[in-house]
Amino acid sequence: MNLAYPFNLISGLGLGISYSSFTQIGAALPSRDFGPLKIQSFVNVNTGNLTLFDHKLVLQERNFPVELCYVYNSHAATVSGIWRLAHKYFKTLPTASQTSPAILIEEDGHETSYQFDSKTKRWVSPYWSDS
Repeated sequence: MNLAYPFNLISGLGLGISYSSFTQIGAALPSRDFGPLKIQSFVNVNTGNLTLFDHKLVLQERNFPVELCYVYNSHAATVSGIWRLAHKYFKTLPTASQTSPAILIEEDGHETSYQFDSKTKRWVSPYWSDS
C-alpha cells in the first residue's frame, strides 16, 4: 500500500514555500496533490502558516508555457494577500544611491530582501537570511 498524505510538512521563517525546507531538501513525508484539481497544500510547522496552491492553468505560448494559479496564505499581512495570483514583483525598488534594499515578492507571497554588494557590484540576498 502506497501511503501518501494530502499535505506537505515544511519548516521555514517565510510566508510561503520559498526558501523553506521544501525547496532546500524536499518533502519530509510522502505526499500527493489533493483532489481532481491537484491542489497542493503545505503546512509550516515553524510558523503555523497554511499555504495552498490552486490548480494551474497552463497556456501554451509560442516560446514557452505560461502557468497561472492562485496561492492562499493563512498568515498573509493583508486581506488582499490571502488569495493572490502567483507572480513575482518588486515591492520596493532600490534608489539610485544603491543603499536601500530591493524587496522582491515571490510567487507564494514570500518577501526576499536584496542588498547591493559593492565588491561584486551585484544585488545579493544574504545566505539563509529569511529561512
